[in-house]
Parts: sequence; C-alpha cells; structure tokens
Amino acid sequence: MAEKFRNAKIQIQPGTNRTPDSTDSDTLYYVDTNRVRHEDGRLKKIGGCEKLLTTGETSIVGTARTIFSYFYNGKNRWIIGTHKRLYSLEERELTNITPLKTTPETLGSDPLSVTLGSATITITDTNSFEEGDRIKIDGATTTGGIPDTEINAEHIIHDVTASDYKITVTTTATSTTTGGGAAVDVYEQIDAGAQNFSDIIGYGGGIYGSGAYGVSQAFSTVYTLPRIWSMGRFGNDVITTPGDGGKIYIYQSDTDTAPTVLTNAPTESDYVFIDQNAVISLYGNSIKTSTRGDATEWTPSPTTLAFQDEIEGAEDFVCATNVRGTNLLFTSNQIYTFKYVGLPNIWITSKLDVLDGIIARNAVVSASGVAFWMGNNNFYVYDGGIVSAIPNNTLSDYIFKNINRTSARKIHSFVNREYNEVWWFIPLGTNTECNYYVKYNYIYSFWEDGFWSRTSSETPLHLTTTPLLTGNDTYIYKHESGVNDDGSAMNEYAITNYAQIGNGDNVMNVTGFIPDATQEGNRKLQIYTKMRQQGDAVISEEKTITPTTEKVDFRASGRFRAYKIYSDELDTNWKIGQEYEMLKTGGRF
Repeated sequence: MAEKFRNAKIQIQPGTNRTPDSTDSDTLYYVDTNRVRHEDGRLKKIGGCEKLLTTGETSIVGTARTIFSYFYNGKNRWIIGTHKRLYSLEERELTNITPLKTTPETLGSDPLSVTLGSATITITDTNSFEEGDRIKIDGATTTGGIPDTEINAEHIIHDVTASDYKITVTTTATSTTTGGGAAVDVYEQIDAGAQNFSDIIGYGGGIYGSGAYGVSQAFSTVYTLPRIWSMGRFGNDVITTPGDGGKIYIYQSDTDTAPTVLTNAPTESDYVFIDQNAVISLYGNSIKTSTRGDATEWTPSPTTLAFQDEIEGAEDFVCATNVRGTNLLFTSNQIYTFKYVGLPNIWITSKLDVLDGIIARNAVVSASGVAFWMGNNNFYVYDGGIVSAIPNNTLSDYIFKNINRTSARKIHSFVNREYNEVWWFIPLGTNTECNYYVKYNYIYSFWEDGFWSRTSSETPLHLTTTPLLTGNDTYIYKHESGVNDDGSAMNEYAITNYAQIGNGDNVMNVTGFIPDATQEGNRKLQIYTKMRQQGDAVISEEKTITPTTEKVDFRASGRFRAYKIYSDELDTNWKIGQEYEMLKTGGRF
C-alpha cells in the first residue's frame, strides 16, 4: 500500500500556556514564548528597544520605580522617581530635581574658593554627597567678583571628594580668593529611601512598620519598603511624594528649581493623587484631601471642601486609580471606592471587595475606562460594576508559584495602547528585581509572557509610540523602537504545544515545513517529536528560514510534535502567516 502524503495547517491559538497551568499537549496555545506577540491573530516578533540618549544627565542614579508622563507647554515631559533621586525629563533633557531638606547645614567660615577667570567654585565641606547631587546655598556673600545672587541658588554639584565639591555658575571670578562669609548654609537633597524590602525583628528596628507609622514596638517585626514615588498633575504643576511616609511636594514645570514642600499639606504621606481638582493623600488608613482648586488648603471647615477621614477596619492604603469618575483605593487585601459627592459629606468611601487587594503600588493601570491590576493571588478587572478575575488566564499558576514574594512590591505595569496590551513586570525565582513580564490583550483576551529586566514603566499613558521603561543598569529605554535589544539580538522565540500528528493511530513522519511570513533577516526552526506525551523528545537539527525559503526538509517521526520558531540574530523582523507541515503516514507501533 502506498504511503500517504499530505500538507497540514499548523494552527495555534494566540497566547501562552506554561506548565503548571497545563501540560504541553493539553493546550491549544504556545507553551513557551519570549518577546513575541499576536497581531491580527498572527504571531510576530515584538518591537525592540534602545537607550534614550539624554542631554544633561546621561543616566539615572538609584533604581527607578516610577515614570510619570504629562504634556505641558508644547513638550512631552516625564518625572522619574528612583530610590535616591527625582528627575525631570523634558524631551531629552534629564535633570536631577530631587527635593531639598528644609533644615540646612551651616559651613565653616569662608568655605568658597574661586580662581581668576573661572566660573567654578570649590566648596570646602566634609560630606557624603554623590556626583550630580542637588544642593541649595544660602547666606553666601559675593566672592572674587562672583555675585551672591548666583551663588545663593540651587546647584548640581560635581567633582565630589570627601572634603569638598564644586559648583559652576555663570560669571567668572575676577580674582583668586576664598570667601563666602561665616553664614553659608547648604540645603542637601532629601535622604535616599530603601531600594529593597527588609524586615527586622526587635525594638525600634526601622521606620516603616506595622501599626502607626514611625511608632516602634517592642519585639515586633518592622518593615522597610522600597521607595516608590507617586505623582499627579494639579493644573500645570506636579504633586509628588516619595511614598515612604515623607512630605508632599509641588513641582512647577518650566523651572530650574527642585519641588518644594506643599504648603499646609500633611507632613506624612504614602501616596498622592489628584481628583476633582483636589490633592488627595493616603497615609496608613487615613484619607486627607485639599479643598477643590486650592492645593494649600487642607483644614476642614464649613467654608472649605477639605476632607479628612480614617477608615475603620482598613489596612494601610497602597495606591489608587480612577475608573469612570470613581476612585479605587487599594490595600494589600481590600478595595474601597472613594467618590466626590459635594456637601455635606464631600467624599464618600465604601468597601468594594475584601477577597484580595493589590500586590504592589504600581501594579494597577486603567485603559478604556477599565482598571486592571495584579492582586496577591490573581489578576483583576473593574469597569464600574463588580471586581472580577481577568478571564482566560493561562499563566496564573506559573506566575504565582514562581513569584519572589519578598520583592513583589516592585511589580509595575503599563498600558501599551498601540497593541491593546496591559503589561506587568514581575520578579521570579531568586531575582530581586523584575526580570519577567506578562501581558494581557484586553481586546481579544489572551495572555503572553517573556523575560525582560525592567524596574519601572511609563504611566498613566505613554506619550509617544515608544513607551519609556528603565533598566536596572541606570538607563532609560525606548521600547517598540527598532528590532534589536539595544544593539543586541532580541532572542525571541515561540514553542508550540505538542499536537497529535494525524489521528494518533499511526506513527507520522514529518518530512517538511512550508513557511509563510513577512520577514526581514533569518528565522530558525526546530521540531520536537515524541511517541507518548510523557516520553522523551527527539529534537531535530536547527533549520534556517530565509525570506525566500520555500520549503524546509525534515526527517522526524512520532505521534506528537512541537515546533520552536526563533531568531538569535541582529536586525531580524517577522510576522507569520499560515504555515504548513508536510506529513507522511508511517507504521502503527
């Protein structure tokens, strides 16, 4: 009897379904992916990334946790918060705008040294500064012809040693001399926050802890959480707080000065946001708001709309988001609604869900009037009705069984509008920073994942077609830019499920593969075959698919097969059409 030959469509549903969510054969999805997506139902390589080439500062100091985007005065702008500093990014100009302490250090007499013809001033000061720190000088007198008005200002320091540092002004000195007087005050930038989570058992082991903030408890566990800034736009200004019980600051765009403490605002805050033209501060289980239209009026009275409340039974508030005019307030295990209603109640708080809360401050985003967030045990969605789990999650078990819970507070998310995707970056295994991503297509409801080390992502919306994210290497990256990973190969791949070949009665011979793709550069292909689902796989040799390859020849046999489609070369780009496998019927053993 003649052997039967036929061509069969390779059909895989969009999405990724890793073990242990499913076995490799009991799924219709890909079982392993990296840096790919589906567009119009077809698998394609994801966009690349490249460093954002900035002027002024060329990289960031500290680990970035927040990127806040806004458009003002005809320019794209971002505020980037790290555990050490706060930065302003205006188009490509990166500037350290870390807020300053409100109490200065007074230096010794005549601490300023200048040199004839130079605009550089050396300041004698035993210090622990870092290169590029921001300071403010006050009380200095004119020195060597450099006016006191230029000296008594904010500066970015350079050439830092343990005993001195330098600033640069506009006017050059008319003599070589020392001076400044006996009342030179230096305001340092606020202290760095924590980079990582830590807990200490014992009395007075830390600041950020259980119970009232800043109250030490004997033989209790005290937690220090990573610094994660929160921000909101109030008119043309940006309101921000470091997120670890610090002050609230206001930053005036188009200025060269650091944000200043917001007048009359609460002196302790964990999170701020803006709604109804009011500044809202969350701290512990308390909510405080300014009056509408005035960020400096915080005292409740019959003549203001300022508001204060402590929510009985609430855990510490973590963050908030707005959905169709209603704010969702998150704790680690609860969700509340918070809505402006006017006098006499002003704002009303109601409990929405007590089954789960949120896993991290930046683990929630809103898109198309819907909130998406990651809880402690699932992913959730809210569109104004009830909280429900995001459907069709084919990666839930894999994520929650492998997540590094100690570093989970660093999880962050963003909306990729161009592809209708919500992304979360998550630390897996022993990784202390986010090394893995999962993304959900909220139009077609499928999940995909891969690996990319990123510490923060642009919110509330990316201003361009190239969303900004930060790496743990101090650089800012433009994503969906080009086809390479900042000059390296993307190493993208997708592995299909182990599909039964034919009806399973016979061993099948896979004799070839017929590619169909729009393609630049080369793809590569391997076939894995098995006789039984739990048997060992036989892996073929690597095959190269060029843009003009018509057929790839194979010699592979089995009852189940999977394909790995991948590339490890520079400058490749591809999107798959309808590809086929060439089959020949074998024996019945």
